Amino acid sequence: MEDIKLAALKSSLVRLRTPAGYNVNRARRILNSRFPTANVDANHHFRVQQATFKITARSAANWTSSLPTCGQHLRIGLIDSAVDLNHPALKGQRIHYRTFHSDNLAPSPDGHGTAIAGVLVGNPSWGGLLPGANLFAANVYGVRRNGDTVGSAAAIAKAIDWMILNKVHVINFSIAGTNNKIVHDAIMKAERKGMVIVAAAGNWGRGGERAYPAAFAEVLAVSALTSDRKQLARFSNTGDYIDFTAPGSVIWAPTFGGGGRYLSGTSFAAPFVSAIAAFHAATKTGQTAENLRRILGRQALDMGAKGKDTSYGYGFLKTQPQCS
Repeated sequence: MEDIKLAALKSSLVRLRTPAGYNVNRARRILNSRFPTANVDANHHFRVQQATFKITARSAANWTSSLPTCGQHLRIGLIDSAVDLNHPALKGQRIHYRTFHSDNLAPSPDGHGTAIAGVLVGNPSWGGLLPGANLFAANVYGVRRNGDTVGSAAAIAKAIDWMILNKVHVINFSIAGTNNKIVHDAIMKAERKGMVIVAAAGNWGRGGERAYPAAFAEVLAVSALTSDRKQLARFSNTGDYIDFTAPGSVIWAPTFGGGGRYLSGTSFAAPFVSAIAAFHAATKTGQTAENLRRILGRQALDMGAKGKDTSYGYGFLKTQPQCS
């Protein structure tokens, strides 16, 4: 028994233990009959209301939930870091994985590549954009003895060569670096084979240097929006090479070890354009960057200065694949 004085409420509260052989409802009925003027009730428990809804890639773009087969006829290339194939978001998905980092480097951690793979082809419960697609994932990163994680132009060229052999429809680069002739030559040859190349615009912010491969003319460059999809994210690069913008802030994505976390960056914006562009490449309605700028530009929501601008490019692609 507990006798509680509630001074501000000008009342008393008596908490009683239910006698042996009585359930709460029976005890409550007896007390109500004996003390008709008292408020008698169970000591109900209340739970904290923490939201469990995750802002996945699909929900961030306001795409409807998808079928497991969405994108099943598509072949998507991903050039990134290592991918954790045993992650619940990716296990059982149609992922073809190879590593191209130098032999004298240790494998890179399964972090960034796992997250982007999850955004692209993660199973429907993880909100993957095209869960039915074949993903050709190439790890071009390794770890030096000093702990630095690095990717090389040679590794990227080998990865592109592998993707040409496997006839992917689109290559997603959620990585950025400097202008490199070897990488540029490989990208130009891939485009001539009918592949679409999409890349993150870079996370160096306004006034930052041009990021490559995004800044190559043969590549569609994607900047990132804030979580409310109303303005450019502060970290997102700007420049005359920006073609489109997409959600890239606070996206729930898989991480190494089986869990997930909210992540941000133009890395997470690029897959939206890759997913849409893949359908055009597969149907041969837009197999070059210039063709797709014209086609997708007409479908984009103009968000900045009228027409193409240096922050949003042609704008935000509102369309979504018709396989939900």
